Amino acid sequence: MAQDKDAKSQSPTSIMNDPKKANLPENAHIEVAAGSLTTETGIDDLPVSMFVWLVAFTASIAGMLFGYDTGIISAVLVYIHDGLDHRTLTSNEKELITSLCSGGAFFGSILAGLTADKVSTSTCHFVIETIN
Repeated sequence: MAQDKDAKSQSPTSIMNDPKKANLPENAHIEVAAGSLTTETGIDDLPVSMFVWLVAFTASIAGMLFGYDTGIISAVLVYIHDGLDHRTLTSNEKELITSLCSGGAFFGSILAGLTADKVSTSTCHFVIETIN
């Protein structure tokens, strides 16, 4: 019991610096990357890899497409001002149209990905163009 208490009270840094004082079993394996436990390294000092740039670029494109989609929906809402039964749309109906379009795009993209994996992408393009 006292041995467990001593092992819990030690910081990971002290265990890494002197593994013999860690009261660990002999078959314990501790691996530390060089310089990974230094506290002087800030987030600004970390290297930026190509993967980070790719993720940031993809996120910015996704944000741009979301804004474009919202702009298209707002233009449609202006266009169908009184086109449904010749009455003005209520705000609840406008909210419903906007959310259904965004939700349809979300679930449609998932369905299109699964369909493209199951059949070829050219078949998916053909079906989509036939529908449009």
